[in-house]
Amino acid sequence: MLNRFLILHILLYINLYSSGLKIEQAINFLRDNNREIAIANNEIESQKLKLDSISGYKYGKLDLTQRAMRTNDAGENFGFKLTSREANFNNFGFDEFLAKQGSAKTDGGTSLLQTQPKHLNYPEATNFFQTELKYELPIYTGGKLFAGEQIANKMIEMSKLSRDKLIDEKIYELRKSYSDMALLNATYLNLENMNNNLKTLENIAKNMKGEGYGKEVDLLEVQARRSAVERMINQIEARRELLYKYISFLIGQNVKNIETSCSDQDFEIPTIETFLANNLDLQKGKHGLAISDNLIDIAKSEFLPKIGAFGKVSTADNNFLNEADRHSGWTIGIQLSLNLFNGGVDKANLEESKVEKLKNENKIRLAETGLKLQFETIVTEIKNLNDEIARLNSELKLVNQIYKNYEEYYRENLKSMSDVIIKQSEQLQKVMELLQLRNKRNERIFALRNLYHNDIN
Repeated sequence: MLNRFLILHILLYINLYSSGLKIEQAINFLRDNNREIAIANNEIESQKLKLDSISGYKYGKLDLTQRAMRTNDAGENFGFKLTSREANFNNFGFDEFLAKQGSAKTDGGTSLLQTQPKHLNYPEATNFFQTELKYELPIYTGGKLFAGEQIANKMIEMSKLSRDKLIDEKIYELRKSYSDMALLNATYLNLENMNNNLKTLENIAKNMKGEGYGKEVDLLEVQARRSAVERMINQIEARRELLYKYISFLIGQNVKNIETSCSDQDFEIPTIETFLANNLDLQKGKHGLAISDNLIDIAKSEFLPKIGAFGKVSTADNNFLNEADRHSGWTIGIQLSLNLFNGGVDKANLEESKVEKLKNENKIRLAETGLKLQFETIVTEIKNLNDEIARLNSELKLVNQIYKNYEEYYRENLKSMSDVIIKQSEQLQKVMELLQLRNKRNERIFALRNLYHNDIN
């Protein structure tokens, strides 16, 4: 069963790359394998964990503290005995007090009052083990925790938008690479066709020279032209190899063959309102503006009271967990704090948050203006390219016919080889110009789709 699965997988792989990787398949590989996109996904997960961290504060915290100490310090020793509920009158030196009660009758009690209790001032070293469980809960924070959660949620959304924008950009690069490859392939085919035509002209020149009608210079001229075309073909092959490497880098797969098309891209141009509504940069800007409001709320919270509750239970003894129930104690409480004055720092922070919001509002307006200009520029370019392509198609038909006529004229010795090669160069120039215009039109459409967030919707 496993061998069959491996065989099917290998056959699928061979079929995939032998028939040429389609753009839709390449986009799927891009989304799954591109390292930059993987890093963007990691950033989303990181922001989600930050949200969990902030949300966790509203549930309070529970701490377990275990203390283990040994001391002969008088104050701590006595405090330990009180904490473990084991203090007795002897710890206060009552044995010495009672022993000197007789002397109080002769000196009026002066020596008794001046007695320093040895057990209290010089206690023996003792152990102290305390186990404490404490729970603290914020009841009201002036809205700071809620605003922090809102910011964290919006940061998650902004990370997703950044990831989607990155995917759009990478798809744009991939589509453009496919389009560039189509242009190179078409150029290669046209150069091959031109080379074949030059071979035909070379044979004609040889035959005519053999019959005494042709010249040596005609043969040399067509051979030189063939050499130049073959050099251009080699350059195209090198550029295709580099482009395959870049496509492989984008999709994280080794690609040797792709399926390309020289057909014009079909894309319905959206309205400016739809374009702006789908632009990811503007959506990120609006999230950033909402975060500005949350930051203002956080700044305002410093002027509001903070209320928290706490409770703790503990047990202590000179032996670890000895008679824990009898030596246990508990404390509960509530605390309110209010910042009355801190030198105007909070007021300055609040005003700074308001200014930041105004700055973000102006950034969004500026971005909208820039995007409108960019949209109108690209749309105008596409329309002009459509018009140029239509006109160039008509010119190409004429150039093709002229080249065929000149080839016949040369056969009839009515035109020179130079004339024929010139017309062939004009034909190739028109073909290349048309291919480049169509490629440029496709690139402008890809750029518009990138800004319009069209490839992920």
